[in-house]
Amino acid sequence: MLRVQGIICVNDLPPVKTNQQVIRPICKKNIPCLLIGCRFGTESRLDIQQVRLTGLGIEEFKDAITAITKVWQFLSHRIGQISINQTSTFFENSPAITISNRYLTPNSSSTGYKVLPIPPEIDPNGILKKKAGQRYAYTEDNVVAYYQRESSQSGYK
Repeated sequence: MLRVQGIICVNDLPPVKTNQQVIRPICKKNIPCLLIGCRFGTESRLDIQQVRLTGLGIEEFKDAITAITKVWQFLSHRIGQISINQTSTFFENSPAITISNRYLTPNSSSTGYKVLPIPPEIDPNGILKKKAGQRYAYTEDNVVAYYQRESSQSGYK
C-alpha cells in the first residue's frame, strides 16, 4: 500500500448519473480535446474514474512524487516495461498525482479477466451497462475499492 497525503483537487468518481461523466471527446492525436472543431478531428471514448492530489508545492509531496518515480523505475527494471502515464500533472502550477482507472475495459483487452455485473452503486441509471456489451466489459480490473475511516468510542475502524 502506498500512502500519500495531499489535497484532492480533481475528483471524477462514481456514481455515474450522466453520459457526460463517461464519454469525452478525444483528439485523434490521443489528447483530451476541449476544443470544438479540433483540427485533428475527434472521437468519443469512455472516460476514467480519477482522483488528483496536490501538495500545493510542499516539499513532502514532491518527495512522494520522487519516491513513486523510483518505485516505477525499479519495477520496470525488474519485471519489464509497465504501463504508467509519465506525463507531468500540475494543479495551479504545483505538482500533482492523478490516480485513475477505466470504468470499462475494451473487450479486446479483457481476456483473462473475470467479467462482473456493474454494481448499482456505481451505475444507478444504467449508463455504463448500456455502453458495455459488444465493445466493452466491466471486469475485475475495473473494480475500485473505497474505504472510509470511522471513529468510535473504542477507536478507529
